[in-house]
Amino acid sequence: MNVWTSAYDNGGNPSYFTKAPSVTPDNNGCFTLQVRVDTIWTVTTLSVGKKGSYPTPPVCAPFPLPYKATFESCTPPSEADYFSDISGSWECFNDNSGHGIVMRLQTLDKPVSWEAAADTSPVGVFGDRYWRNVKVSVDVRLNGASDSFMLAVRANFQNTTNHDALDLEYVVPGVWLEFDTSGAYSLVSQANQGKSFKTGTLPAAPTRGTWHTFTLSAKDKLLSATMDSKEIFSNVDVSAYGASGWVGYGTKQWGHQPDFDNYMVDPL
Repeated sequence: MNVWTSAYDNGGNPSYFTKAPSVTPDNNGCFTLQVRVDTIWTVTTLSVGKKGSYPTPPVCAPFPLPYKATFESCTPPSEADYFSDISGSWECFNDNSGHGIVMRLQTLDKPVSWEAAADTSPVGVFGDRYWRNVKVSVDVRLNGASDSFMLAVRANFQNTTNHDALDLEYVVPGVWLEFDTSGAYSLVSQANQGKSFKTGTLPAAPTRGTWHTFTLSAKDKLLSATMDSKEIFSNVDVSAYGASGWVGYGTKQWGHQPDFDNYMVDPL
C-alpha cells in the first residue's frame, strides 16, 4: 500500500502530500502504521498522488437584484440554487398542473433535535443578509385543510449571540408574515416562538389547491403586503425588528405541505 503524509505542525514549515515508505498487509489484510500528531495520512493502492489544487474563487459581491427563481431548471428532487433550508427540507417538485417545477416541503414530521435551539418549525432563508429595502413576491398554494405559509424580510441572526443559552439560536428573528387557510394572518418578530405585533384577516381566505400571489415590501422602517394585488396592510412600522437581512420562507408548524413558485426579489 502506498503512503503519503501531510504535516501541519512541523516547526513552522508544513509539508503537504509527502511520499512515505510503503506498507505491506499480512495474510489477514492487516498492517501497522505509526502516525504522528498534527498529520494526515493517506494509505492507498494508487501509485500516483499529489496535493490537490483549486481555481481562484470569484470576487465577493452582493447578491444580484432583481432576482427571480422559477425553478424550471431544477431537477426533482434536488434543492433549488441559493435557497438555504434551516429546518425541514424544501425540494423541487414536478407540479403537473400548469406551474411546472415548484418548491414543496418534503419533511412532514418534526425531526429529532440535537439541541433546543434547533427546535423550530420548517424555515429557510434566501439572498443577502444586508438587504434592507426590498420587495419579495411569491406564488403560494396551500394544499392541506390547515396548511400555512410564512414569508419574511430582514431575517437575521444578529441578536442570537448567546451560544450558552441556545433556546433562540435558530428561530430567525426578522419580520415574518404568517397566514393559513382560515384567512387569518399575523406579523411576528421571529420564525418560531415569535411575538405577534399585528394580526388581521387576508382579503380572502386562500383556496386550497389554488395559487395565490403574496408580496411583502420593506422600505426603510415601513412594511406593506398584498394578496393577489389586494392590500393586506400598508406602512406598518417595523423599525424595532431589524434593519436588514435575508428574505425567508417556511410554515408555522410541522405536518403542513404547501408549495411555492416564482420567487422574486426586487430592490425598492
